[in-house]
Amino acid sequence: MKKRLIALLLLAVLLLPTVACDGGQPPADTRPDTTAPEAPADTPPATDPATEPETDPETTAPEPETDPPLGSVELDKSKTYKILFVGNSYTYCNDMPTRYFGEIMQAAGYKVKIMSLTKGGWTLLNSSNARDELGSKVNSILKNQEFDFVILQEQSMTPAVNSGSFYNAVKRLDNKIRESGATPILYATWGRKQGSGDLTATGLIAETMTWKLAASYEHMGQTHDIPVAHVGLAFWDIVQNERRVNLFDTDLSHPNAAGSYLAALTIFARITGIDPTTVDYEGGVNPTIEPILKEAARKAAFETPEIPEEYMDEAARRK
Repeated sequence: MKKRLIALLLLAVLLLPTVACDGGQPPADTRPDTTAPEAPADTPPATDPATEPETDPETTAPEPETDPPLGSVELDKSKTYKILFVGNSYTYCNDMPTRYFGEIMQAAGYKVKIMSLTKGGWTLLNSSNARDELGSKVNSILKNQEFDFVILQEQSMTPAVNSGSFYNAVKRLDNKIRESGATPILYATWGRKQGSGDLTATGLIAETMTWKLAASYEHMGQTHDIPVAHVGLAFWDIVQNERRVNLFDTDLSHPNAAGSYLAALTIFARITGIDPTTVDYEGGVNPTIEPILKEAARKAAFETPEIPEEYMDEAARRK
């Protein structure tokens, strides 16, 4: 009876639609290309009802003596890079792909065109299924357009409580992405903030969810040679060491503006191999916390914390 109850609770968590940043459930986001080069981007909000963000520059962090993340390549600043984001509200919250990631790329001297295919609560298994409403669009766009990078973000609980679904989805999407000539990047998300009802329902705490997610993403990255942007570990660094900095929306799950900015910084560092503390970018985040966010992103990308062996072993078993 106990086992049945736990299974039902897990199923309920996975089936619950992920609320948007403002508590609403947005329609599928199939934004057209958004260019983030020439003009100073004051990107208008997308059709998703997501809260607008903020950010700011000036950082005097010490220059780390670390090599670029394994797998990152030197990008050509004379080229325009096309980047596709596939995910759900953790991606479109605060218009992260264009408002933050695109503007950071531009501030670093890169020209990019960004497209997002997202829908609240959707899993990568949905997005890998050509018969799914969003999956059919992902399938079509990979067949008909060329991208340099495709950023994949899984539904936030799935890699921690149903990793088999996550693994199957990544394998399918990895094949489609590479066939299209693009490089996949895994956007590893964070554990819920302590106090979240989802943690209680699944018997997790913020720390165990953090490590389970990181291990699942890292296992898939190692197994399929896919670079991983460990945004969740950047979050955990701040949760552990900078209690005054809040990264979460009021639902204890979605990112607030600072959280979305941190996600964009970490993904940027993982793709380009550039230390984010060296990028002069003003985006509206409180200037007293911006250096903290940049340093956390740098450490997650350049000095990725070692994931405890017990979690990596578990991730390999849950395949």
